[in-house]
Amino acid sequence: LYGRTVTYLGPLILPLLHEINSAIIVSFKALKQGSCLECAYTIIELLTRRIDSAPAMDILLFELLTCVCGYFEETVSAKDGNPHHAGYESECIEALFSFIYGYLVLCPQVLAASPVLPKIPLLCVACLRAYKECGPVRSALHVLQGFFNPVCYPMCTHKKLFLQASLSSVHELVMFSLNGL
Repeated sequence: LYGRTVTYLGPLILPLLHEINSAIIVSFKALKQGSCLECAYTIIELLTRRIDSAPAMDILLFELLTCVCGYFEETVSAKDGNPHHAGYESECIEALFSFIYGYLVLCPQVLAASPVLPKIPLLCVACLRAYKECGPVRSALHVLQGFFNPVCYPMCTHKKLFLQASLSSVHELVMFSLNGL
């Protein structure tokens, strides 16, 4: 319902996006729910579909990505690197990586400029270790695949940055693969 509403109201809510972003971030921090990230993904879709996308839109997207992923990384690091111990349910992990994949496909320039870029592959590995459910594993692998093998032209322009970010996780991925999913 939220996605359809935002899509329908599109231009009418643009002046409110800063407040909406803030509400999404506060809600995610408080609730650790995937629904917050599903709302965020809708914002990504709305902003990247606009032909007249301004640098201010990239700034909003940058802030959303940096706050959400930065908070996730902080809370996971504080709990032995295990997202499950940090209180994240599998549906939230699936939504998180769908959210990140949205950046990979729809606005890779924002992801490439973000300080969270090098942390994402390591978070994928941490989630692969912590969850066995199909949804989170598939979403984390989908993001990793996007880092190693860009699926669209805008991603290709940032391929070198994505591969460099992935280097820190290669050893972890190999060791994880040897131990089996």
